[in-house]
Amino acid sequence: MPTAPRLIRAGALEVWHTGSAAPAAFGKHTHDAMVISANLSGGESLWLDGRRFEAGPGDVTLYMPGQVQASQAIGQQPWEFVTLYAPLPWLEGALHAPLRGAVPVAAHPQTLTAFIRLAHARREADVTEAALLLLDALTPLLEVGAPPPSRRAPHLERVKARLRAFEQPPPSLEALADLAGLSPTGLVRAFRRETGLPPLAWALDQRLIEARHRLRGPEPIASLALALGFADQAHFTRTFRRAVGVPPGAYRKALIG
Repeated sequence: MPTAPRLIRAGALEVWHTGSAAPAAFGKHTHDAMVISANLSGGESLWLDGRRFEAGPGDVTLYMPGQVQASQAIGQQPWEFVTLYAPLPWLEGALHAPLRGAVPVAAHPQTLTAFIRLAHARREADVTEAALLLLDALTPLLEVGAPPPSRRAPHLERVKARLRAFEQPPPSLEALADLAGLSPTGLVRAFRRETGLPPLAWALDQRLIEARHRLRGPEPIASLALALGFADQAHFTRTFRRAVGVPPGAYRKALIG
């Protein structure tokens, strides 16, 4: 069991293996990749798009890209888990079909060997092979097929594009509501209905997703923090740690490959 989180990168894929020094909690956040995880020991209390679950040792958790999630360790046993972050295009290419959804929490002990193999892979080819074997084992928990008609509102897409520009200072709620042709209250309701978060919280989450991508490169953390609209490096570090579980410097240091 590792004593600190270890990140392994392999092309489009990332694997996170934690052990006795695993963070005890992760605040509400999203990922732009699918999250495929298994608890090897210990358990967690989950919040997923307004629903609550518990996952114990041996349980698998599956989050679709963009789903709002939060988790907290339960019990006294060290919380060790292995997580695969897989972009939707990679998944759908491997499945040869669109991915519509997944069972969020399931007892699926037959996949644990595949998760352990994934955690110990080091070469890119080994990570990819282990991920494909894991995906094959998880097929019963996945929903594949033609997606339902999109219910996204075009005016909200304009607001999302504005927020993803990371303007400094960020646009006000009133300016975003004008862009959408809604009242501020109407915008908050519509945004929460579609994304699970109000617009300004969603914008912060998008900044943290962008930060995770940029931390793979050499950009100084202080410069990154300012570019993404944080007041300073300390503000960025506090916010990043609440959502991701480790400070940005430790996240960068843990990356392997």
